[in-house]
Amino acid sequence: MEEVAQLDLNEEQLQNKICPKCGAPLIVRSTKNGHILGCSNYPICDYLENIKVHGVKVLKILEEAKCPICGESLAVKKSKYGLFIGCQDYPNCKYIYTEPEKNSVVCPSCQNGVLRQHANKYGKAFYSCSNFKNCKYTLNYKPIAHECSKCKSSILVVRVNKLGKYLQCPNKDCRAKYPYSEN
Repeated sequence: MEEVAQLDLNEEQLQNKICPKCGAPLIVRSTKNGHILGCSNYPICDYLENIKVHGVKVLKILEEAKCPICGESLAVKKSKYGLFIGCQDYPNCKYIYTEPEKNSVVCPSCQNGVLRQHANKYGKAFYSCSNFKNCKYTLNYKPIAHECSKCKSSILVVRVNKLGKYLQCPNKDCRAKYPYSEN
């Protein structure tokens, strides 16, 4: 089998490519390790190319919104992960707009970052500091910016049992419980 070449193409460039060995059209095939571009005359011709398909499509350019890093216009884009707003000058500028969180809770450990929700490899939610390189603070339950009256901790976590929701202090020495209210 011939050595496999590495390509980095978008979907439009993949159409109308021809095999350099036999001149037949190349087609995209899915494998367990990703996508490859192979000759349509297989098994007669065994030509293959590895591809990385950039599935990001620009849906709309937002002329009024400018990138805070480079000053280019922002664009609404679609990738395999969904819709997002990013800089039009990608790959030179990798800015992606993220909406500020409404109920952000300041990290009680470093006081610099905010606690953000993430998911582990099994899909279970956990909360960690946004300043993760310098602060390794994590919680398994949703944090609320409310002070504990016993230990003066700056946050409480929302817990649920068979009787309903309640607030609990995350400190191991305290673990004080409070009634939960939506306000």
